[in-house]
Amino acid sequence: MRRDLFDMQKIKIGIFYGSTHHTTVKIVKHVSEVLNIESVYDVKNIDDVSIVSQYDWLVFFCPTYGDEELQSDMEDFFQKQALVLTDKKFTICETGNYYGYDDFTFGARKILEYEMEKHGCRQLYKNLSLDTLPRIDWEYLNEWLIGLKEYIQDER
Repeated sequence: MRRDLFDMQKIKIGIFYGSTHHTTVKIVKHVSEVLNIESVYDVKNIDDVSIVSQYDWLVFFCPTYGDEELQSDMEDFFQKQALVLTDKKFTICETGNYYGYDDFTFGARKILEYEMEKHGCRQLYKNLSLDTLPRIDWEYLNEWLIGLKEYIQDER
């Protein structure tokens, strides 16, 4: 029955990101092309967060700064006004330097997971901590994308 529901209606997916040094922009461009998603938003350009409510599935990309700090545009986005995300699903890709760390869950991902769940959103697909320093780990990103793409295709 769940399969029939997804066959009858198209699931709308939106990508939302924050980027300071344009590394995340490169990643988002690649992801949107691989997943064929045209709805891509830099959160610093969103004045009305209700735009998020147009989408069933939300894919967030955010760099980590310091220990457990969101990128400033993403932090501002979540502080603008109340988000209504009930019945939405999310997945997150946090970017940063994870080489040599035993625990990758200390950064933006942890904060975004909390924010999404606080607003009634449920996890769609496993979240990713992507090493981007000194260079983007494209191979690891593409492995994650293969799984995400299969998941999306199965659900549609």
